[in-house]
Amino acid sequence: MSRAICLRTPPGPARLLLLLPAAALFFAAPLAFEVQSASRASAAAMLMWLATFKLLALGCGRGPLAASLRQLSLGQFCALLLWPVIPVTGPGGTVALEPTCGWARLRKALDYLLWRLPENLVVTLLAVYMLTHPAVPLFPKTYAAAFGVCAYCSLWANACAALVVAVHGLVLAPSWNRPWLQTSLADFWGRRWNLPAAASLKHLVFAPVTEGRLVPKPLPRPPAAGEDLAPAGAAGAPPGDDSSAPTTGERPPPRSPSMASDSASQAAANAPSPSAADADGDDTKQRVGETGAASYTGTAANAATDRSGRDKPRRDGPSAAARLAALVATFAVSGLMHEVLLWVCTGDASQLGKQTWFFAIQAPLMLAEQQLVRATTRAGVKLPVWLCIPVASLTLQVPAMYGFWGAYFAAVTPRSTPLSAPGAVLTARAVTPAFGAGENKLGGPVFGTLSSEL
Repeated sequence: MSRAICLRTPPGPARLLLLLPAAALFFAAPLAFEVQSASRASAAAMLMWLATFKLLALGCGRGPLAASLRQLSLGQFCALLLWPVIPVTGPGGTVALEPTCGWARLRKALDYLLWRLPENLVVTLLAVYMLTHPAVPLFPKTYAAAFGVCAYCSLWANACAALVVAVHGLVLAPSWNRPWLQTSLADFWGRRWNLPAAASLKHLVFAPVTEGRLVPKPLPRPPAAGEDLAPAGAAGAPPGDDSSAPTTGERPPPRSPSMASDSASQAAANAPSPSAADADGDDTKQRVGETGAASYTGTAANAATDRSGRDKPRRDGPSAAARLAALVATFAVSGLMHEVLLWVCTGDASQLGKQTWFFAIQAPLMLAEQQLVRATTRAGVKLPVWLCIPVASLTLQVPAMYGFWGAYFAAVTPRSTPLSAPGAVLTARAVTPAFGAGENKLGGPVFGTLSSEL
């Protein structure tokens, strides 16, 4: 029904109003599952956040679903809406389709399933051991939680991607990309951590704020045969300068995760941020899920005059203030959604506020990081990757120990094993609360504490 509504109504408030019932259904569906269960957490992430945000972005005419609405079949539309996957886009932001079929497509799907499988399994098992072992201190537990969640979600996302490729023939990009190799905060949030969520924030929050409008401007109409290709006002452009032409093409999409890019065009990547080298050593950069590229490109016709009287090109895209406001708004919405997910998944409201605080400090930290990189660049100092990785990691994990993972550790009821009922461990163990821990509704200690046998 949502697809039929979008095919018959233009982007804007009317389409958004008609899509609200479906968005409300996605938002309420996780409440049908048991509190503190894996099914409830998965449904909250996939439906309450991703599917709802994709649907609202579609109502605004943004995102790959909007750009490929008439191209996609009903099955392909539902797969991109409901599964935590990122489609690779081609010219005009349209979704790229896999040209192969039969056994060739199944082999492509197998590539997605096996992509970085040993690495993700090792990280997941190591994280489970560290999170369940009572002698591991809280700070290493935060690293185990961060990297374990990423590795486990990578396994899950790769399985979803394999299914979508095999059944629907879509070309997909990685959803998680080795956050333990982050070289900066922008690299972490924009290219490595939970890229489907970052893409949803980009289309629904970052892009509208930078553009100052809910519905994007329509892309330029392709010129008809014999029509003058020069845009209006470009007559004064210097000879040989073709920067005034609209950007409508991109590199050919990759055919498997191993060939796919390690970077996605996400909210934090578009914000003012330092450009750090990719620690993976992958030189291929594919812009994923991007629409409205023409609104960000500069034109040679717009020029500013400096004090010496020479003309210098000026970008015709969003200002630095607009991008900064969009960055702050993006992290604010992300913090709000994490507060909702924390309450929905754990049923505990005592830790609300910590997630908002954690995400509120990310924009100032990114700006400070940018100034530091600029200062070192002017001084002729190039920071090595082996130094950037631990500095960026500590910058994130130290506040996350209290504001992000600490909130979950304090909100989740302890249990003897991951499959036990919540609270089953309370009668058999006495525990000493760790940093940021509190009491749960059962009157006992909370998960994330260092326990010892009586």
